[in-house]
Amino acid sequence: MKRWVKWALAFLVLALLAAGVLRTLATRKAQQQAVLTENSARATGA
Repeated sequence: MKRWVKWALAFLVLALLAAGVLRTLATRKAQQQAVLTENSARATGA
């Protein structure tokens, strides 16, 4: 296999991994925000 193909595949794998990590972090942040909103609504008696 040519050297540039190996580098391209390595870059693609790293890019997909980074995208998955960012997506997971965004989902987690949204879930935490939803919990905070729910807890603050309960605290105010709404």
